[in-house]
Amino acid sequence: ISCAVTQTSNTDTEEDYICPICQDIYRLPVRITRCRHVFCKTCLETAVQSLGPCCPMCRTFVSKRPERAIDVQERMREKKGKCRACGKETLLGKIRLHYESCKKYKKEYGLIIDPAPPTPDQTQDNTGFMPNVQSPTSRIRYVNGVILIDVVQLMSSGEILTEL
Repeated sequence: ISCAVTQTSNTDTEEDYICPICQDIYRLPVRITRCRHVFCKTCLETAVQSLGPCCPMCRTFVSKRPERAIDVQERMREKKGKCRACGKETLLGKIRLHYESCKKYKKEYGLIIDPAPPTPDQTQDNTGFMPNVQSPTSRIRYVNGVILIDVVQLMSSGEILTEL
C-alpha cells in the first residue's frame, strides 16, 4: 500500500489515499517532513505517542510537527473511490460522510468514530483490518480505528532489535 502521494498523476488509485496505520481513506492527512510519508493526523499522533518520535513506516526521527498534506487533501476532493460496502462511487474527500449514511457500511464495519489516543482501559485485542495477520495476538491491538503494536513486548521477546 502506498502511503506517500507526492505527485499529481492521472494514474493515482484509491490505494494512494489509504493510511498505512488505520487502512482507511485519510482523515486530515499530514506528512512527515523528513521522509515524506503521509498518515491521518490522529493515527500519526497516536503512533508517535506510543512508539516515540519516529515515522511508523521507516523509523525516521520526527523532530518537527508534521505538515498538513494539502496536496493530498486537494486531490481527494477531485478523486473518486468506491464505498467498500455498497460500491457507490464517491469523492474520496467526502467518503466518510457517505459511510455515515450507508446502511451496508454500518452493518459490515460499524459506526465511523474518529480515533483518539487511547487510555489503558480503552485498549482491547482486535486485529480489525490488518493484512497478513493470521490470528489475534496480545502484541497487536486495534483501538478506535488505529493499529497499535506493543513494542515493549516485541523487544522483550527478541522479535525486534533492541539496539540501533
